[in-house]
Amino acid sequence: MLGHHSQLALIALYWVSMGALRADAQVAAAPPPRLALEIEAGPVWLSYRQRFHHGARWSWWWGLTAKIRDAQIALAQGDVSAAKDDLGFVPLAHLAWEWRPAANWRATFDADALAGGPGRAEDVALKLSRDLGERTRLAVGYRMVEGGADVDEVYNFAWLHYAVASLYVSF
Repeated sequence: MLGHHSQLALIALYWVSMGALRADAQVAAAPPPRLALEIEAGPVWLSYRQRFHHGARWSWWWGLTAKIRDAQIALAQGDVSAAKDDLGFVPLAHLAWEWRPAANWRATFDADALAGGPGRAEDVALKLSRDLGERTRLAVGYRMVEGGADVDEVYNFAWLHYAVASLYVSF
């Protein structure tokens, strides 16, 4: 049985780190011996997917995701600082599966990824969820986001790992 689904994910990420760089770098033309790094991102994922397999315990989807990223990366040392804002659109391929081992329990895998040209992006999550009702469920798991771009204006790659909690509401 085929099924068409849309999903929207809103993510808030804020990270601050203090330390020293292992390689030479300049922040606003001054070499920093010790600096602060601040990353703030508010990406939005909008996915369309089609279920191509639905069994008693397993379901599989494929589709497309539009990732709109709104990010700022800032470096500072004392009174010297520099920041880079970035707003962009990234089209990604989507693949997902769901395993239902017992009543009201699910294990899910979601991946959005694309590589080529000046960069790459991968967003992969593995979660265990429990149905709270007919239209809601709560999930916890692991998420990995990796990617970046190497273009004339910026060279930036990141690899983030973190625990995730999700609340799903169906309309």
